[in-house]
Amino acid sequence: MTKTFAVDADIIAYRSASVTQDKDELIEILDNTLGNISSVTSVKHMRLYLSGENNFRHDAAKTKPYKGNRKQEKPLLLRKAKQYLQLEYGAIVVDGYEADDAIASDMKQNGAIHCGIDKDILQVAGTHYNFVKEAYVEVSEEQAKYNLYHQLITGDSTDNIGGLPNYGEVKANEMLQGNPDPELACKMAYMEVIGDDWHDYYQEQYALVKLVDDLNMLDLITKEFKGRLF
Repeated sequence: MTKTFAVDADIIAYRSASVTQDKDELIEILDNTLGNISSVTSVKHMRLYLSGENNFRHDAAKTKPYKGNRKQEKPLLLRKAKQYLQLEYGAIVVDGYEADDAIASDMKQNGAIHCGIDKDILQVAGTHYNFVKEAYVEVSEEQAKYNLYHQLITGDSTDNIGGLPNYGEVKANEMLQGNPDPELACKMAYMEVIGDDWHDYYQEQYALVKLVDDLNMLDLITKEFKGRLF
């Protein structure tokens, strides 16, 4: 079976644009990054994904604006980096969703290997390749479920997701480790802390944290582009 990387092109574009303001150097960095991934892993097929506009999570977030705490200016050449990845590598823009949602769908439906560095996608069972550490990680179904409910409890400060108030890493680990039903444990904790309105808040946090894994891959992957061959 041919290995295919589902690549987080968002992070590659951002990291590349963060270290230069020269367009020619930017293109060189992007080419070298993707070429090095293929060279080190011997994976020749890649599908690159970019987050699109109108992310549904912005509407789902009622308690805090989704990613509303991000005040830092974006790299000057970020748009250029994304355009280049689209034109030269066939990067697929996922409108209404994030790149991680498409990667999760590709992993579940096609057995693709996640290629990126974002820990959020470790809630998806399968093979993950960290191109910075040059290391593979296998995530079981059990571990993936644990990771999902752990994040539902702790939230995500990077994306302005609150999670369960007064529950950090230590309390989340104590509650979930060895627990045969992390979903029930998570809901019970929400019920205890939030009270009568726990369900609405839980549903909001779940919508923000849980990656969508049932996107229609036939709509995303056109007949003209089946994956970059290196």
